[in-house]
Amino acid sequence: MKKYIIIFFVSALLADDQASHTIVLGVTPVNELGLGRAATVLIIDRSDPELSHNVVEDDQMTYSVTTNEKGKKIMAYLDQEIPKGARLKLQLDAPEGSYSTGALDLGVIPVDLVRNLSHQVGSNFGLHYRFEADDDFEGLAPQNYQVTLLLTDM
Repeated sequence: MKKYIIIFFVSALLADDQASHTIVLGVTPVNELGLGRAATVLIIDRSDPELSHNVVEDDQMTYSVTTNEKGKKIMAYLDQEIPKGARLKLQLDAPEGSYSTGALDLGVIPVDLVRNLSHQVGSNFGLHYRFEADDDFEGLAPQNYQVTLLLTDM
């Protein structure tokens, strides 16, 4: 009879000594773009003989990017079309391990500017704007155009 009491006692002791719970684990994706400056002005001044009459450039802007995911790209687009005969080109310097697609014309349809971004944290990457107008382009009164950069999946 002592044998049964000891077995029962050990079994009850083990049951009272155990506890369990559920832990939820995860890693939140981080995908962020930032600009070093919020605006730039690109005006072709055809009244000054010392300046190019068809092109103006700005390479003073920078961007930053943070992602903890693979297979990302940066796209850009305008909120409205630029009149025919003028073009706004944008080229982004690419972080290490990714590549730039070069200087591309911007329009209302997004274009890929940087591809193959993976696990990237960096800042002060260059944005290079180039505004061009054909010789026969009659003019464009200064107005705001919104350029949107988008970090998304490839």
